[in-house]
Amino acid sequence: MSWLLLFGLLIGAGRADDGLEAALQAQWEQVRSDARWRSPYAAERTAFRDGLTALVRVAGTCDEDEVRAASKTLAAADFAVEHVVDGEDSVLVVREAIEHRGAGLVAIRCGSARPWVWQAPHALYDLNTGDIARRLFVESGARAVMWNTVHRYRALPGEASGDPVHPADVTREFGSLFHAATVGLATGDPTLRFLQLHGYAHRSDFPWEAVVSTGDADRPPEAVARALAPVFGTAGAYGTDVNRLGGTENVQAEALNAWSEPRFLHLELSPAARRSLADDPEVRGAFLSAFAQAQW
Repeated sequence: MSWLLLFGLLIGAGRADDGLEAALQAQWEQVRSDARWRSPYAAERTAFRDGLTALVRVAGTCDEDEVRAASKTLAAADFAVEHVVDGEDSVLVVREAIEHRGAGLVAIRCGSARPWVWQAPHALYDLNTGDIARRLFVESGARAVMWNTVHRYRALPGEASGDPVHPADVTREFGSLFHAATVGLATGDPTLRFLQLHGYAHRSDFPWEAVVSTGDADRPPEAVARALAPVFGTAGAYGTDVNRLGGTENVQAEALNAWSEPRFLHLELSPAARRSLADDPEVRGAFLSAFAQAQW
């Protein structure tokens, strides 16, 4: 098969007849269903990072020739780009084309967009976070959204949560394709801010429904916590109000905090907070309004 023919297969164009949200869910389900973790090669990480850098740089117009050029780089690491259209909404979905090795799924909005990237790195473990990220992306007009596709504790046979190393826990692995994608998007658009969603189990002695962190105890996002408090009832800033659930070992936080401007927020949500965000459009509206107005 010639490379040009292969490229033609990798660039798809489809219409999300059931809506953008349903199309994104179907894409994630398809990749997730047969994903088997394989740690990526260095060349794959480089191609994924550079391809997403190029793709997000042209997202304002999604010019066909420029998207095609960026997709050539992604194809080198076995990634496909599908153009999904739902009314006036136009999204490029970047997914594994052949071997589903747990790289995750990335969607990038074409045209004008809020400079936000929603991330659900534990969508198979922190219940509802994958649904929340998808719905917030669709409803907020954000630039991008990302999900993992292999359970954080199921990369290896017999793996248990207490093991010291978890290859598929992409928040702890600088060498993951999820992390390469984060760096690629951040490099391609320096205005982007990353909002990473997590969940924790309910505890009667823990008064917070949400804990927000920059990943650095010396930089507590107090204004964001104050803005979120009316949405959930209680919200605390890691470093002042709360001394745990701060994501201080999160590799995306470490990479993004190297920029001079604030670019990363780690949001831990209680089970009740996650259910309300996933199920209630009014709660999501209040949540988005709070984020839009709060100073990072």
